[in-house]
Amino acid sequence: MRFGVLISLIGLASCASSGATKATQQGGTGSWAGSFRSTNSASSAMLAPATPNRGAGTINITPIGGTPAQIRIEVSVSGAPPSTALGWAVFGGGCGSPAPIIANSGQFPTIPVSSSGDGRIKADITVVLDPKASYHANVYATERVNDMNDVIMCANLNAQ
Repeated sequence: MRFGVLISLIGLASCASSGATKATQQGGTGSWAGSFRSTNSASSAMLAPATPNRGAGTINITPIGGTPAQIRIEVSVSGAPPSTALGWAVFGGGCGSPAPIIANSGQFPTIPVSSSGDGRIKADITVVLDPKASYHANVYATERVNDMNDVIMCANLNAQ
């Protein structure tokens, strides 16, 4: 009887570990996309961003593989403050959530914006996104990505 229980437990452990491996492998295979929208201004003049919230754009994330796993993020903005460099980053949760950044802020290069307000950037980042989680991207009025009052655009990311 004890031998049968031992065999059952070993079989159960094998199934559990193979399921965990499968979930980890699936986590790095999906693409994500979103469309930036302007954020709402804060209700208090003291909390309102220094730059008006405006602009639009897109963000696309595709896995590029490698060890450790990497993703390629392509960001395109229009209607942004002209002739500036804008900070941006990807965070857990939906737009406006206080979730943490997915990688070191230094991995997100600034978006160079032309005199017409258009900008594009491509970055390869070492991270695996969980297909069951939610994510969003913020674009900031400055090069810094740590002040929520400077967010001018946000995009909820959708798994593709």
